Formats: sequence, structure tokens, C-alpha cells
Amino acid sequence: MKISVDTNIIVGFWLGTPEGQRDLQSIRQMQGRGDTFVVCGVVYTELCAAPGQSRASVEAFLKVAGLGLDYAMPAPVWEAAADANAVHQGQRRLKRQSTLKRVVADFLVGAHALHRADALLTRNPGDFGAFLGLTLLVPKP
Repeated sequence: MKISVDTNIIVGFWLGTPEGQRDLQSIRQMQGRGDTFVVCGVVYTELCAAPGQSRASVEAFLKVAGLGLDYAMPAPVWEAAADANAVHQGQRRLKRQSTLKRVVADFLVGAHALHRADALLTRNPGDFGAFLGLTLLVPKP
């Protein structure tokens, strides 16, 4: 199985949180069973903006962790992100809520996982509810 990894999972590794350590152990076990892991270009971009990180340090981490980097964002990914964003913003308008609460990056991460992987590993499953058919893997707290 090819699993896309959300930014929040990797930040947990970096911060050394108990959850992050468990997540890393789970990924190692799954890699041992043949599963592969990737991050999309959007996650890569978010990671490079983290305090103390650079492109070189992020790429070194991904290599050591055995996480591939998938830059590919073909038209179906962009279209799925646009559709999910439109639905979400429409729902917020109906509730008379600000439409500025969601970041487009989440829609791109979800759309990438839907079209370029078999599942998404995330600690924020609520961010991806607009992606019908996307398998979400949520680590236990």
C-alpha cells in the first residue's frame, strides 16, 4: 500500500512527542511489511518552512525516514482540491461563517492522497472529510 503522510505526523517526529514516536514506530513496522510512504510537494513545502528547517534538512530527513517525495500534481489532483474547497466554502457561507478558516494546502494534500496514494496518514481527519473515497489512517492518541 502507498500511504501519503500529512505534515502533522512528521512534525510529531521532529518534536519528539510520545505520539510522534509511536507514529514513527508504526511507519517502520508498516515499511517492514512492504508499505511505502510519500509526502506530496505541499507537505514538503510546509516542512521546509518549519523553524530551523531547510530544503536540505527536510530532504535528508525524508531519506533517512524512508519517505518518498512525490511532486506530481496532475490535473485530477487540482480539480479534486478545487471541488472540495468549493463545497467547504459553500457550507461555511450557509452557516454564515468566515470562509477564511481553511487553508488551501489541506485540500491539495487530500486531493494528492486521493489520486496518488492509497491512503492518507493524518492526525486531523476532519480536514479531509470532503474527499469521498479517501482512506484515512488516523494514529491512536
